[in-house]
Amino acid sequence: MLGLRPSMPPRRATQGAALLMAAALLSPSHAIAQENPAPQQAQQLTCPVRQDDPLQAVNFGEPALVPYSQAERACWADWPQALALAQEPNGLWVDVRDAGSARRLALRGAVNVALANLADKAFLKKRSLVLVGASVDLRTMTRRCVALRQSGQYRDVHVLLGGVRSWRLAGQSIQPSTQSDGSALLPADEASARELWLGAADGLWKIAALNLSQQQRQSLPVPPAQVLDLGADMTQAVQELERQVAGQPLLAPSRWLVVASDATTLAQAKTLWPQKTPNDQNTLIWLTGGWPAYAAWLQQQKTLAAHAGRSLPRICGL
Repeated sequence: MLGLRPSMPPRRATQGAALLMAAALLSPSHAIAQENPAPQQAQQLTCPVRQDDPLQAVNFGEPALVPYSQAERACWADWPQALALAQEPNGLWVDVRDAGSARRLALRGAVNVALANLADKAFLKKRSLVLVGASVDLRTMTRRCVALRQSGQYRDVHVLLGGVRSWRLAGQSIQPSTQSDGSALLPADEASARELWLGAADGLWKIAALNLSQQQRQSLPVPPAQVLDLGADMTQAVQELERQVAGQPLLAPSRWLVVASDATTLAQAKTLWPQKTPNDQNTLIWLTGGWPAYAAWLQQQKTLAAHAGRSLPRICGL
């Protein structure tokens, strides 16, 4: 018949049917349909956790406090010394915080260069550098200062004790970012729970405990010798604090940090504390939120550390 294609020869048709049947049998959809009929529920991808799966403990203990060497201490400068060094003909303020921190709070009059990139910047060579850090990174800053000094490529290098906090307490110009991430900028005389923990590892705090229990005082991340128990009497506590800070050495890395039992006690103590002039070496630092804020932060970190050691679920059959 005209217009019709000739029919496939019998042998070739048989071979074609066989190939189609084999392809269907080997197809993934056919295999899945045979193993998992439609009425049955889909098999879970991950196997249940075995009882013998180890849970590796993540250490969130207090780091050991290592003394500073003489070479490291020679790097330090308090605010009056740092200001004099930066005002020299070849002096320069260098903000060595990360780029994100520098954007959130810019220090006017300081050039921003990440700490790890200092040695790569030719324009810094043969100058007197005053490094301004994040307030709780003294050990890292000091070690880098020693290395830069030993290189012989700089006129001088110093680290501003207290970093950006000292800059703000001295009334130096700052420029907060207009694109805030939602986190409020703490006053210069306040520290967060995270800063308490990080600063303790670098020996930055002497703790004044206001109406804390013995158990709470022992839970602070500093040696017991660095914790002053002020009791609960506000008037006596403030008087004792004034005596303690009056004897503070001029060039010391540590500041007094007041940890109150709660936010109300903290507010009362701040009201009684006499106002100081900007950049007073006896300026107190207050823990924001008092003990409850620190306890909550510490519990959060311990929870994160506990789960960080748990093994990931395995895919069944592997």
